[in-house]
Amino acid sequence: MLTQSSSTARWAAQPIRMGLPVWNSPTVRPLVLGPENVPLIMGEREAVE
Repeated sequence: MLTQSSSTARWAAQPIRMGLPVWNSPTVRPLVLGPENVPLIMGEREAVE
């Protein structure tokens, strides 16, 4: 997921458990790109680097 909202990024990054709670089930950990973990690029030169 890609978002510009910090609160949406925190919500979307929460682990998602699959299956029944009483069993050991796989957990999906979504990849979220948001303002907290993607640097702001201020210019063309910085983007090229």
